[in-house]
Amino acid sequence: MLANDRPPSVRGPWGRGLIATAIALVVALAIARLPDGVASGGLDSSWGSVLRYAHDRGLHFGSDLVFTYGPLGLAATGSYSGGTTRVATWAAMAITLLFVAPIVMVALRLPWRESAAVLLLVGGLPLIRACGLDGPVQAALCCWCILAFTSPAGDGRTGPNPGPGLGLACLVGLGGLAKFSWLVSGGLTLAAVAGDALLRGRRGFAAVLVSTAAGVFLGGWLALGQPLANLPAFLTGSLEIASGYSRSMGTRGPNATLFLALLAAGLCVGGIVVRARAAALPDDPHVQARRWLLGLTLSGLLFLGWKHGVVRAAAGDSHVTALLAQCVVLAFALAVVPLATPAVDRLAPARGWIVAALALTLAQWMQLGSLEDGIAQAIKRISHNTRILIRPERHHRWLDEEWDRARDRMALPTARSLIGTEPVDVFGYSQDYAIANGLTYRPRPVFQSYSVYTRRLAELNDRFYRSPRAPDWLLFELGSIDGRYPGLEDSLALRTILHDYRTVGTDDRFLVLHRERRDPVRLERLASGTSRVGDRIDVTAHRDRDLWLEIDVASGLLARLESFVLRPPPLRLKVWADGFPAEGYAYTSPASMLATGFIASPVLGETNDAANLLAGKPTRRLNGFAVETSSRGRGTTFRYSLYAIAGGLTTATSAQSPSVAPPAEPP
Repeated sequence: MLANDRPPSVRGPWGRGLIATAIALVVALAIARLPDGVASGGLDSSWGSVLRYAHDRGLHFGSDLVFTYGPLGLAATGSYSGGTTRVATWAAMAITLLFVAPIVMVALRLPWRESAAVLLLVGGLPLIRACGLDGPVQAALCCWCILAFTSPAGDGRTGPNPGPGLGLACLVGLGGLAKFSWLVSGGLTLAAVAGDALLRGRRGFAAVLVSTAAGVFLGGWLALGQPLANLPAFLTGSLEIASGYSRSMGTRGPNATLFLALLAAGLCVGGIVVRARAAALPDDPHVQARRWLLGLTLSGLLFLGWKHGVVRAAAGDSHVTALLAQCVVLAFALAVVPLATPAVDRLAPARGWIVAALALTLAQWMQLGSLEDGIAQAIKRISHNTRILIRPERHHRWLDEEWDRARDRMALPTARSLIGTEPVDVFGYSQDYAIANGLTYRPRPVFQSYSVYTRRLAELNDRFYRSPRAPDWLLFELGSIDGRYPGLEDSLALRTILHDYRTVGTDDRFLVLHRERRDPVRLERLASGTSRVGDRIDVTAHRDRDLWLEIDVASGLLARLESFVLRPPPLRLKVWADGFPAEGYAYTSPASMLATGFIASPVLGETNDAANLLAGKPTRRLNGFAVETSSRGRGTTFRYSLYAIAGGLTTATSAQSPSVAPPAEPP
């Protein structure tokens, strides 16, 4: 059956509009992430709580907070940690409808079997639920782009249908307030659609698209209490974190998962090339340029989805599901692009089904559940989300009751009695605890230590701790993700904290620190040099000093190519220290963090090491270090600079002690 072989009642504009609206609402209710759980104290839970806290307390993005999520970011997380849920609920529904609508519109242009498959997969595939909103948003941008480029020429008076372009503009404006990456990919898509309008001679409409997106974004920014002057800082700070993410957060996963992702993306790339080259786009002027523009835009969106999906690929990580979610929708949606020569795309009838089979296979491998289970859960979510929207007060009472129970589990009575109502920050990534205990939380700009990827971000936090804005109290926990050397995360702020703060108590997993001085840290250069990966650098001559180490890694050609296409090759810092085995310990170490520098001696592997240092107890001293990488990183060299921290890190005396117990071996 062809796409236009439908009953007249369905082809009519009003009938199709009503059907599309009803279906979009049902699908949106099936996948919307409304507030439906409480914070738990974990990493992801904590950043969601900070976004909600920032909204309720009127914190400013770009100055008070630097993150990839914006002032509407609380709509992208389903966790609750007190306060109101109204903005999060309705903003989440609005954004969900804006990205569901184009997928439904594309589905209704397909033959009924493919149409039903797309709607069932988007609404019920557990893989799509696992990826959060990133996959559906990227898929929606592809659909908005296809709909805008292929909208009919019109009757000469009204012109092409403005709906796809305006829907895209609203998604860019509203979604951009929630997440910076959506603003970037959406802005690129909007620029392409506006360029297509210019090539079709619709200059006024192109201006309307851009002004609509800008108006929605700026209006929302001001309505959410954000100063207009903070906007440049928000954009540059978010860009710094987003660009640092791909260089610092790479993890390798199962080869089978990468193969599935590569196959799905390859099928979509082939479809984009074939359909764009032979596309029968409405309006004749500049059709060849418009074909190129369509192909490059869809390819660019797929590449962004690819990078997001494969950078973090360790077993159990769900980022790759976002890529497969995008590929499933795109593979079916490409059939909507009309061809001047239909026979040129012989794979079109099967492409969507093949990619869907790959997505279902991945869902089974990741134990996310079957499609049948997902559809059953989607039906329950439709009912549940409907009740949330209809009876918000009752749902809010239930959330408050659950939040009270969670607060009891995260209670820090000692910290509360010591800190009282004075401002406090949380070093690490468990900010839920400060919020759950009703403390006056004052976050540093990049508030989770693991995401301080670059020197610029590290200096931003360090300036905060050296400024009058810094709180006198701190809940301190030293840890890391992905087997990193713990001292690498937020290293400049860590150095200032250990230099200026002292322990006044402990509570659960935290040291309770209080500021005693504000003296600047001074460094004295001891040694520098250039070496190859694998070579051990001995530092035993300086074992009686507190050491700071900076390592600049120069990657070879193959490593740079792999970084662009996939992720940086694994880079490890190997450490030899008191109590370590003869072969030392190797820690994951992103190059940008090594270049920022870190406390090398004493060796800080866990919170207890920092506690010993602050208490003047014996600490573990560094004997030597090396940098290691994979075979693909051959040709990699590094330059190091070793400094002594003048006067020592603390006023207490820290000394070598072979009796210090070794830390747990890093994963």
